Amino acid sequence: MIFKIKTDKPIIFLTIDDGPCDISTPNTLNILDKYGIKATFFCIGEKILKNKELSLKIKTEGHYIANHSFLHINGWKTKLNDYLLNVKLGENITNSKIFRPPYGKLSPLQYLHLKKTNKIVLWSLMVYDFDNSRNIEKEKKLIENKLKPGAIIVFHDNENAVRKKDLLLPYLIELALEKNYTFHTLDQLNNFLTI
Repeated sequence: MIFKIKTDKPIIFLTIDDGPCDISTPNTLNILDKYGIKATFFCIGEKILKNKELSLKIKTEGHYIANHSFLHINGWKTKLNDYLLNVKLGENITNSKIFRPPYGKLSPLQYLHLKKTNKIVLWSLMVYDFDNSRNIEKEKKLIENKLKPGAIIVFHDNENAVRKKDLLLPYLIELALEKNYTFHTLDQLNNFLTI
């Protein structure tokens, strides 16, 4: 599984989970457009089908859509074949073999099956924009401490994350640009992986 890219170069990968969401995604796209940043959207297949226009907008604005499963189910609570089918349905809709397990939870057997055909990407920095019990300043400190070369950063595109994401996403982008980081999408991953 990939948690970060091993590099000393000032590159980072911004990822957005759980969309598309008509309440959150439009403003996420506006923020990214304002700064000229491209991101990887880990989308849920069911939500893509419900928000086809928004999914198309993500792609036409130059972002990459990766697989976050079809129904956002927990791998630890799902039988192997049911889970693999759910991932495959998501893959068919996203047309991506880059997969992030919902909640970051995979059983060892699920992992062994999926790694044969997918790049499984987790993260090195999770911004808790969906958790309103954590204050903004705590999240800013987390961003400052974990922003490192090769970081894979997660924000969320859902109803719970809107308020904090709309404040913290520009904060991260401005901090990264100030430190001369460049942003890359995960379809460019092979360019940065060392074997």
